[in-house]
Amino acid sequence: MSKLYRGVSLQLDQEFGGRLTPRGDQKAAPVKYGDGGRYGQVDYGKTENNAVRGHQLESGRYDGCYISSTLSYERAVEFTTHDDSDGYVYILDRDLFEAYGVVEKEFRDPEYPDEAEVTIRAADGKDIPEGVIIEKIFHSCV
Repeated sequence: MSKLYRGVSLQLDQEFGGRLTPRGDQKAAPVKYGDGGRYGQVDYGKTENNAVRGHQLESGRYDGCYISSTLSYERAVEFTTHDDSDGYVYILDRDLFEAYGVVEKEFRDPEYPDEAEVTIRAADGKDIPEGVIIEKIFHSCV
């Protein structure tokens, strides 16, 4: 089984009712001057790659339907508790993504390589289907 991990604070988990919900609903974004990123990382025009790269720089950028996850459980725990807050790590089964319509994007040249990020979205741009979530583990910041 191939796994991904999503760390969320208790506040964010409560805000979204225990669902993995994106902040927006857009699947593509245009290149905009001053958006950051390294030269050669973005595509010309309005593309999904641009939206994902924007999301990786700033969650919710371009009103995207993307959610960050990581290949590292330890990194997910860091994201969960980084603001001295309690939270949860969601464990996702990548082998179920196709059956549940989950799209994933991973770049060979990410802006933050140490995050081991894999950006995901539901095919319909809404919540990540519960069927791919195999476990939810509570973590305390203390």
